[in-house]
Amino acid sequence: MGIVVLVVARLLGSSVGVGTIGNAVLIGLYIELLVSFESVRALAEWPLAGRFALLGVGILLMGAGTAFYIGAGMGAGPRDSLMLVGSRRTGVRIGIVRAAIELAALVAGFALGGTVGLGTVAFALLIGPAVELCFGLLRRSPLARPPRPAELRPAAEALH
Repeated sequence: MGIVVLVVARLLGSSVGVGTIGNAVLIGLYIELLVSFESVRALAEWPLAGRFALLGVGILLMGAGTAFYIGAGMGAGPRDSLMLVGSRRTGVRIGIVRAAIELAALVAGFALGGTVGLGTVAFALLIGPAVELCFGLLRRSPLARPPRPAELRPAAEALH
């Protein structure tokens, strides 16, 4: 499915990089690896409040991870490529485009017989805003801008 989404994104003008291939190939493998650990499977038995907290933290971390890996400029994964090209072509905010993509995936998965729980719906609705928020935070971060000449001067003086 990732390849189909990637082809659609490419036809709409998205580029392909090492991050694109890595995302498409590795994310599923990482998830399979993680759910193989008993400690991860045991989280399903936590009290509801703890699971909600984990879900919220997980969505924010995924938003941050998405902003960092896309910000590195090495290509975006299938859904992220579709999100970027969809936003660029329509002028609609990234958070809304991503939520629409995730909701479409949710509906398609349900139509194919998958289960939909509260966490699935929460992820579909909140990952877009989380990615958009983290892009904004990263853009305002000192990591996102080159140092100003005045900031370089003390370092240059230390070399002499």
